[in-house]
Amino acid sequence: PGLKLSGRSDLHIYFWPHGCKLLDDGGYFGFLTSSSWLDVEYGFHLQRWILQHFELVAVLESTCEPWFTGARVTTCVTILRRCSDPVKRFKNLVRFVQLRKPLKEILANDGTEAGRQEASEKLRGLIESTKQDHRTADYRILVVPQRKLWDDGCKLGRLAAEEENGEETNGSVFHENPTDYHTLDEYVGGKWGVYLRAPDFYFQMMERYGGSFVPLIEVAEVKRGVTSGCDDFFMPEDITKQALEETDSTEFRHRYHCQRNEVIKGKIQIVRSGDGSEHPIEAKYLKPEIHSLMTIESVRFERSEAERVMLLVDEPLENLKGTHVLAYIRYGQRETFGGELPVSKRETCASRPRWYDITNCPKGHIILPKLVQYRHIVAWNTDDLPVNCALMVVECKLSKHNKALAAVLNSTLVAFIKPYFSRKLGNEANTQLDVYAANILPVPNLAEMSDKTIETLAAVFDALGDRPVTQLVEQRLLDVRNVSDLKEQDAEPREWPLELQQPDRQDLDKAVFKAIGVPAAELESVQNHLYQEVTRYWNSARLVELQAMENRKRSKKGRTANSREVA
Repeated sequence: PGLKLSGRSDLHIYFWPHGCKLLDDGGYFGFLTSSSWLDVEYGFHLQRWILQHFELVAVLESTCEPWFTGARVTTCVTILRRCSDPVKRFKNLVRFVQLRKPLKEILANDGTEAGRQEASEKLRGLIESTKQDHRTADYRILVVPQRKLWDDGCKLGRLAAEEENGEETNGSVFHENPTDYHTLDEYVGGKWGVYLRAPDFYFQMMERYGGSFVPLIEVAEVKRGVTSGCDDFFMPEDITKQALEETDSTEFRHRYHCQRNEVIKGKIQIVRSGDGSEHPIEAKYLKPEIHSLMTIESVRFERSEAERVMLLVDEPLENLKGTHVLAYIRYGQRETFGGELPVSKRETCASRPRWYDITNCPKGHIILPKLVQYRHIVAWNTDDLPVNCALMVVECKLSKHNKALAAVLNSTLVAFIKPYFSRKLGNEANTQLDVYAANILPVPNLAEMSDKTIETLAAVFDALGDRPVTQLVEQRLLDVRNVSDLKEQDAEPREWPLELQQPDRQDLDKAVFKAIGVPAAELESVQNHLYQEVTRYWNSARLVELQAMENRKRSKKGRTANSREVA
């Protein structure tokens, strides 16, 4: 009862309610599944259902071995106990168990069935009897009151309601699509995977300086970029400069269906849409567009760097008679661009009052990527350009804090925290930060900082300038294409990645540390510890990627990688 399932749920989600129908009060339920439900939107429904009907006994995840050979997703074990008493549920202590050695070593026994059973029961007893955080070389157990999980999820609901109060929105500020499962007093969701995956340094920092952090939604508004319905049509490539290489006016008019002189004057631009066709469009209906992280090299994005433009038309068709843009819109009404329906008939487009009007696009001074791998970069939108849905825009509630927020979001500290609030895509370093995750991302609280601190952060951000932002992986791992070429195949840092060696990067990081209260005498040691953790994380991800590449090569040759190679 009470479990609302999303159509985007993993298949295992549908088995939870069926399995639990067999339980009496006090009955146990154990399930080995992918870990994604701990951190993604469809899993938030499941989280709420669990908290309302069960004592969440434990969640276990391994950092050193896969439990399904060949699987690209991380798996976890969840243990529930059916409980109809809300007071008992809220008093329950949840154990998040990070296994740091293979189960074979943790459950060492004499090889008999009785020995295996005894070792398993010993581990179970240890987990259930643990009342406070416990760390060893074999495992880490973090103990979190079940009430805290509920309160944290409800707090986010209250923040969302405050953000949306009195405003016309297209859906929850936390979720990509409209949902109806949060109210002032209802559970929205939480990033439970943090308790399993974040290293000890994260919890040490939060224990000492957590009072200086707030969810991003408290200081800024986060919006997803434009979902056009057909980027090939709405976001064509600007080829004006290339087109003007044709100097013969007659040939130009024949190919591009407009006067070359009008293009020279800047009245018309030439674009190439995703199907390869070329079109003239009046310049006033086009604006440079920031399409993806691949087009962003530095923390400052200038209009001149944009390779695409966005079609921005908010007039009725009858007002466009005799224009080139009308011909282009008619083209979109006819052509499918590789889909089953013409652009105008696609669901996203057809739902608009005018199918071609995407002028109501979100704006913000800060560009936050959704999909990232080895680079951590949050760019300044110098010319207030529209962005694609592969990116998000962020605008500080106090506009004078925007530059300071850009500094904070570009810091190595946020780079360290962000992966644990993002969705992991496979076992490699690719992660996805959606609007919900961005909103709950812990960031230093700008509202509590002095004007001088705000100015200092803005200055260290500006000092990053136009230099390219590079990867957070050691160069020795970036320089190889085969894991077999490495003499030392481990993630332990030998030197800082080139990005962390940059003086402007180090100055920015120290400014952020000072802003959250790190004493001056500890700045160097805290920064070194942070760089150690960050380098180790991305080194590990790079090694996994190299091994995955090796495994794919072997698979093509007919040889399957063994379980340890997959791990």
